Amino acid sequence: MRWDEPGEDDSPEVRQHNAILDRQRKRKTAAQNRLKSKGIIPSKDGQGMFEELLQLDEDLYKVLNTFRSLYQTNRTMNFRTWAQVVAKVLEDLD
Repeated sequence: MRWDEPGEDDSPEVRQHNAILDRQRKRKTAAQNRLKSKGIIPSKDGQGMFEELLQLDEDLYKVLNTFRSLYQTNRTMNFRTWAQVVAKVLEDLD
């Protein structure tokens, strides 16, 4: 069951869940807009300073997904092969 897809199930529980999610999204957006209007969000050269951290998060998730998929294959490797695979994964992080 998809809880956040409108029209999939019109039961009261799903409507209540969707209403809660909608309120949370609106509160988050309102809080972000308040911070932006007050100029509280730090910026560096016109961009938010935390955008670099978001890029790092995306890179980290990519590395974790790659490592997870390699780990779940249960493939036996010698040290040289393992070192090459880890080097490729770490290159994705840079």
